[in-house]
Order: sequence, then C-alpha cells, then structure tokens
Amino acid sequence: MDENNYKINLLGPIDGFGIKKSKDIQLPINIDNDFSLVLHKENNLVTKEIVKMIGTIQNIHFETLDLSLYNCGAFSTDSKHLESKIKEYSNNVLFNVDLFQLSLWLIKPSLFWSIFLFISIYDGNDSLIATNTIRSPKPFSSYNNKDEIIFSGSEIKEALKYYSMIKNILNIHRYTKLYISLIELRNAIRESEYTRAIGSFINSLEMLLTNSSNKVRNTLITRINHILNSSEFENIFDKAYDIRSEYYHGTSLGEKKIFDLGQKAIEISYDFENMLRILFRTILNNESYLNIVTNDFYSSRQPEWKYIDKQNKT
Repeated sequence: MDENNYKINLLGPIDGFGIKKSKDIQLPINIDNDFSLVLHKENNLVTKEIVKMIGTIQNIHFETLDLSLYNCGAFSTDSKHLESKIKEYSNNVLFNVDLFQLSLWLIKPSLFWSIFLFISIYDGNDSLIATNTIRSPKPFSSYNNKDEIIFSGSEIKEALKYYSMIKNILNIHRYTKLYISLIELRNAIRESEYTRAIGSFINSLEMLLTNSSNKVRNTLITRINHILNSSEFENIFDKAYDIRSEYYHGTSLGEKKIFDLGQKAIEISYDFENMLRILFRTILNNESYLNIVTNDFYSSRQPEWKYIDKQNKT
C-alpha cells in the first residue's frame, strides 16, 4: 500500500503555559524535536475556520478563543494506518506537554490552565482530512489564587534543561526509584485538590528515598535533611505527613474533617511545594544522589543510603 505525506498543525491556548511574549524570550521556544511553542496568534495556520471548529467541539464561544500555533510536524503513512498514527502523535504530544509542565513547576510555583490542544491533519493538497482534540489536566499549584505568573527567558532556558534531563531519565532509567518517583510527581502536580496532591507528593518522596516500610517518616526526614543540608523544612514536612496520614488512614472522615484537612493543606502548600522543588532540583543536579535513585526500583541493596543514615546518627 502506497504511503502518503501528511502535515500536522497543533493549536492551543496562547497563555496555557503561563508563558507570554516578552523581550527576553526567543521565539519559537524549541522544546523538543516534535514540540515547540510559537506563541503567535497571527500565524496564517490559525484560520477563522479552525477557531470556529474548535469552539464548536469544546462548546465555548469561539469568538473569544485565543489560539496559538504550538508546532508543525509531518509524517508519511498509508491510509490503513492513518488513524493509529494520529492517535500515536496525540499521545506523544500530551506526554511532552506533561513533562514541560513538570519542568516549569521545578523552576517556581506555576499557574496552568487546562491545556486543550487541537490537532489538524492535512494531506498533500492542504485539504483538512482529520482532527483530534486532546486535553491535559490543570496541575496543582499553590498559586491558584495568586496573581498571574509569567516565566522569563532565563527561567524558560532552565526549565528546558530539566525537561531534557527528565525525558532522558524516563527513557533510559525505566523502573528505577527516580523513574517511579517522577511519574508520581507528575501525577501530583496534575492534582487540583490540595489534600490529595500532598498525598501524592509524599508518595513520590517515599518512592524516591525509602527502600522499606519501616520507620518511613523518620527515614524520609533524615534523608531530606541530608540532601538539603538543612533541617529548616522539617516542620513543614511533619505537617504535610500528618495531613496525608489523616486523609488516607483516618478512622473517620466526615465532610467537616475533609474540609479542615483541605484548609490545612492550603496553608502549607506553598512552603511544602517549595521544599519539594528544591529537593528534586538538588538530586537532579547531583551525580552521587542520581546514582543512588537510579538503582533498580526492586533492589533492596542501597548501601549509599545506609551510609548516609549512619552518618546522620553520629
């Protein structure tokens, strides 16, 4: 079966990542080989017909829909495999969106809207032959009720560094402690409910820093203090751990109890999120810690941690 050439336009909200055009941001932002941010609504690929179509699909007023071209791609396939190829591309784009959001989160507290991405496929004659809409959930943020956050060019550059590092880890170090922890961390920042988000953050820490079910709380704080070379976050960690324990292991959770835990979670979210951000950045930039957490996830032999624990007891 003969293969045909197809072009892909990927559209989405201009401000969906909290990034706007500014003097120190070089456009386009090339995030990956198949994912870039153009942030330019005047692009001729963003036609009125496409905007109207997206508005109809998403049941919103298309007149107010502000879109930008995220990237263009191309592929060749036969008609039999076209549908599966579009689905594969959509999933790959969403995966990259998730990783980029996580990378931005590692830089500073971030405001993200739910990301709607609209994929339109054109044949060699520039005729629209297929469309697909994908959505990335709105990530957790301790800045949900704060002013808008805009990333600078230098912050974008730093985020792209972590994007490359994380993608490399997820591709190469599969089924290691860091791999499993990053997947859970990604889930945590996609959780819009504060109490559950804190629970997922704690789970991510346990996956990363422990290798048994004994004395988990003490093990975590010992290793966090060691990595950060400080005990300043010990109090905020204790509060977060208490919230997680009450929420998931409490004997009785009524509506008022859940509400109260949610309020406590909101109160500590900024400081706890900041601790996590510093911790993960420290590990990602330290070869010794990276060697520890890229051990096989199921291996109980972690002499490096045992040595660190012993050091902190003396």
